[in-house]
Amino acid sequence: LSGRAAEGLRLARAELTRARRTGERLVEIEARLALGACLTRLARTAEGARELARAEAQARTLPYPAGARWAAWARELLLPPADVPSRGR
Repeated sequence: LSGRAAEGLRLARAELTRARRTGERLVEIEARLALGACLTRLARTAEGARELARAEAQARTLPYPAGARWAAWARELLLPPADVPSRGR
């Protein structure tokens, strides 16, 4: 999400692999969100959407809201400005 999508893609994949291996579910969700965002920024929109949806589904299984909040934030970053839901502004 720092503007370097290709490098982010490589790092997100590595972190996703590590998090899955060690059972860090929240980190896995965060890495999957970064992966989805990077894929989307690299014009691999369908793949990016699948990763974001998978992260959102995983976040809903956790007993705390952090993953779901991050997923919503990632979606907002990837939406065109006219499509971003208003937050009472």
